[in-house]
Amino acid sequence: MKFSLFCQLISGADAPKLLQGEVGPATIGLRVTDSSGNTTTLQKTIAVDNNLNFQPRSRTDWQTTHAYAVGDVVAPTSPNGHVYRVTTAGTSGTSQPAFNTAAGSTTNDGSVVWTESGSDDLTAPAGYSAELGVPFATQFNEGWVKQSSLSANLHEPLNMAPNAVDRTFPGIDARQNRFMAMQSSDSSKVTTAGAWEVQAANGTYTVTVGVGDANTSESSSHQIRIEGVNAFAVPFVPTPAAKFATATKTVTVNDGRLTIDASGGTNTKINYVEIDAQ
Repeated sequence: MKFSLFCQLISGADAPKLLQGEVGPATIGLRVTDSSGNTTTLQKTIAVDNNLNFQPRSRTDWQTTHAYAVGDVVAPTSPNGHVYRVTTAGTSGTSQPAFNTAAGSTTNDGSVVWTESGSDDLTAPAGYSAELGVPFATQFNEGWVKQSSLSANLHEPLNMAPNAVDRTFPGIDARQNRFMAMQSSDSSKVTTAGAWEVQAANGTYTVTVGVGDANTSESSSHQIRIEGVNAFAVPFVPTPAAKFATATKTVTVNDGRLTIDASGGTNTKINYVEIDAQ
């Protein structure tokens, strides 16, 4: 079974071992392949980028007096550049609400509560979906937590949506043009270091991560820890000639969550993740 996370997310109904339910945005993407080789891809508009294209599942336009389930994603009928995910299920009102546009903000609509979940203009690379940087929630089975909360096993949810970046540089792999800034010092972004987690059955997984930034004018020393294992023997320091790096590690999950953090790095930017259940 294969689960690819593009800093946009993808999930699949045929993934009972790795995921139970839906995965949903920055930017991370996910792909699930069953034992017969059939691949299921679920478009998410996450910023996982937006790979950490982290984006929610494919959205539809908002509808009046419609029953919505947790995880449903819509855009306003008059686009405002944002998508919204249901965090409290219910029935929408008789007229469209004025959707809030602040990152992670909520909008009440009849008995439904919508949460702003990122940009409506991202298209995930083939085979990936977007992950929008949403806080971890068990109903979505994935999301971000404060890196500092891991040592005390608190796993405090953290909204990382403002840290999703799409460079849109020409000639760059779409997976690498997008990233989630896991340790930003930019005051316009979330400056609390974040870790990404997905609910996963206890067992062994092979995980591939990509890091880097097409704009090397920003100083970084990239490091990723996967279940406490350093992805890189030494942090990756990019140069104009080598802006990106990948690493693959086999790790064991013992607590029902596969955790990826940036301990040991500085200004780490994650582009994508691929997870294979062994």
